Amino acid sequence: MFRSPLTDYDTWACLTPGFLLLAAGDHVLRLGWIWRDTWTTVGAVFAIACAYVVGHACASLASLIVERGLVHRILKPPSVVLLNPDAGPK
Repeated sequence: MFRSPLTDYDTWACLTPGFLLLAAGDHVLRLGWIWRDTWTTVGAVFAIACAYVVGHACASLASLIVERGLVHRILKPPSVVLLNPDAGPK
């Protein structure tokens, strides 16, 4: 039985947003790179690799802005809240 090396996290957190961003950019710029009638094997593998990289970059940027920026500044890091009851949000 074939098992994919990609986990559920890779599929939903990296490939899906990556393909959505690539498809949106392709549609706006009218490049015809993603929206095409036929695909070659090399083109499909390259598109999947590009979608994974773009999705991973998007997830990293969102983690930096949302988790480390807003959440840590407003709610404080979880270790501080768990170990110091006075440090939580007021």
